[in-house]
Amino acid sequence: MFRYIIRRLLQSVVVVAGVTLLVFVILYQTGDPVALMASPDATREEVQALRVALGFDRPWYEQYWSFAKDAVRGDFGNSLRQGQPVFTLIMARLPATLSLAATAFVISVVVSIPIGILSATKRNSIWDNLTMGGALLGQSLPVFFLGVMLIWIFAGQLGWLPSFGRGDGSLGST
Repeated sequence: MFRYIIRRLLQSVVVVAGVTLLVFVILYQTGDPVALMASPDATREEVQALRVALGFDRPWYEQYWSFAKDAVRGDFGNSLRQGQPVFTLIMARLPATLSLAATAFVISVVVSIPIGILSATKRNSIWDNLTMGGALLGQSLPVFFLGVMLIWIFAGQLGWLPSFGRGDGSLGST
């Protein structure tokens, strides 16, 4: 069992490295961030100085290696758009993320366990067929489509939830 856990941990390191490298390369291909950050009336020398200051003058593999070393230490650098440390931006949004994840977990457990128990005790009944069909439909629909439809139902039609953001905490805030 210990060897299995070690092997899986090593595999996860390879997967994380591969995913970060893939995302890094994709973002690298989207264009020159310095050209977007620099003032339209900046001189070539000013643009080059900014490129050097941000490390964009180095080859992509050196940039990635620097990013990976810093990320392992928890330093994700500064947001190019907002100019703040990325870690600070993540931590500012973490409470909302954890609240949403915990709420989704509680709802899924409170709803799914009783439905599963009823389906198991009433095999091949109408209830079992409906719940199995609903589960199949929920797994089959693309997440983006299901998300838009749920926003339309609960925010647009029923007015129970805000269509975006956290709202003010009262039911029906839009």
